[in-house]
Amino acid sequence: MKKQELQIATQKYKNDVVVISLDGFVDGYSYDKLEQTFDRLIKQGIYKFIVDLSRVDYLSSAGVSVFIDVFSITQEKNGYIELVNPKPNVKEVFELLGLTGILSITTRPFGRGSPVRAADLKCSPRSAPALRGEVRQRRQRSGEEEVTK
Repeated sequence: MKKQELQIATQKYKNDVVVISLDGFVDGYSYDKLEQTFDRLIKQGIYKFIVDLSRVDYLSSAGVSVFIDVFSITQEKNGYIELVNPKPNVKEVFELLGLTGILSITTRPFGRGSPVRAADLKCSPRSAPALRGEVRQRRQRSGEEEVTK
């Protein structure tokens, strides 16, 4: 599989929800682009996100850490992040890291119904830093190279 540069598109959905559509690889080289996108939106006071993962071909633990950070922020601000339509190999990354019971990961058209709110999940905001630590430990055990900013 040829590596694809990460493409990011954002679009207002309804009310104060932003849909972020990703296309390509989210890895140690591109995660900062995703992180900057979320940072920009959060600085604008947006705390409700639907992330379309249907065109993401690869997700590393560096990419997962961005979602964990955003999850923590959105919980503190009564928002949410919902990850929709991941490919099987991308969903498997979340499963291997034990995050499917914490992060809202769904397979459905995001245009129907209201998204699941992170606040409705059984997880406290304090769990996000613990998750980041766990992801880092698993990354180190697997030998994945971490790219620093």
